[in-house]
Amino acid sequence: LVLWINNGEGIFGYLPDDNTPPEIEILSPEEGAIIYSPTTIIISANDDNSVDRVQIRFNNGPWNYCTFHQSNWQYYWDPSAYSEGTTVTIDAKATDRSPNANSTITEPIKVTISRWTSLECYVDAENGSDFDKGTSKDEAWKTITYALTMVNGTEEEPATIHIAEGE
Repeated sequence: LVLWINNGEGIFGYLPDDNTPPEIEILSPEEGAIIYSPTTIIISANDDNSVDRVQIRFNNGPWNYCTFHQSNWQYYWDPSAYSEGTTVTIDAKATDRSPNANSTITEPIKVTISRWTSLECYVDAENGSDFDKGTSKDEAWKTITYALTMVNGTEEEPATIHIAEGE
C-alpha cells in the first residue's frame, strides 16, 4: 500500500508503506534505580523512516509526551506525588510517521521512590555550592531552596539540613 497525498490541487507526495515498528529503550534511570528527587528520564527511539513521537507513562497511567533533545527523547519527572518506598513502573512508547502508525512499547522498568531525611550541603562564596545551584554568597538561597526540595522528613524522623560555609 502506498498513500498518495493530494491537497486538492493535485498529488504532491506519498508516504511509503512501513510495516517495521520503531525500536525503543529507556536508557535512564536503570531498572531497580532509587529515585530521590526530580529526574530526567532519557529514552532512545529509532525507526527505519522516522519517529513521530515518544510517550511515557507511570504505573499504567496516562501517556505523557516526551521532547526530543540532541539524540534522545526526554521527560522531566517529578516523583513527589509518590510516597516513600513506592515502586513505580515506567514504560515508554514510540510511534513512527508511517500511515499505519506503528508503535512499540518498551519493556517496563521499576524504580523505587526514596526521600532523604538528612542532607549536608555547603555554600562557598567563591566556588558555588555542592549542588551548583548557587554560585555566590548572594545566591546561597538557591542551594538552601534546593536542599529543602530534596529532603522529606516525617513526624517520627524529622528532616535535617546542615548548611555551613564551604571550604
